Amino acid sequence: IEAFSAPDDRPEPEQSAQIQNSKLQLGVDELLDHLWEGEWNLPPGDQYRTACDAGQGAQAYLFYGSWFTPEEMELPGEREVAESAMSGFHSWLESEGWSDLEEFEFTPDTVDVNAFGVAGSKPGVGIREMQAIYYFEGDYGIDYPHVVVDVDSDCLVVDL
Repeated sequence: IEAFSAPDDRPEPEQSAQIQNSKLQLGVDELLDHLWEGEWNLPPGDQYRTACDAGQGAQAYLFYGSWFTPEEMELPGEREVAESAMSGFHSWLESEGWSDLEEFEFTPDTVDVNAFGVAGSKPGVGIREMQAIYYFEGDYGIDYPHVVVDVDSDCLVVDL
């Protein structure tokens, strides 16, 4: 999933933004809590939002957020564990009504990392695209096994 890009006629995305829509906040909280009930870290650049107007007025926005698990989660750095965890997460997402689900794998010969992931969407809570990736050997700048969750929202109205 790539972060959204604002067309030239829209303002630059607001960095370090917070979710300001209750459905999206509940959906993201449920997603993150299922994977890890502790505090999640925000990567450098963390959260963005930019104005949109799908007939919803000036208070509508698109949100992009990214979170990663902290080292104290102590995820196993084993390929089989990561693959099984993402397969189980896929099953949970399916049981929770997520759509467009797809499992994928990263390997060093394609993107210089070893990881398994799941992507999907849940329009009912405003999540246009989500991906969760288990980097079982670490990733750029994070040398311990961790999970990264990225969320792109639909155009949503501020209600918080």
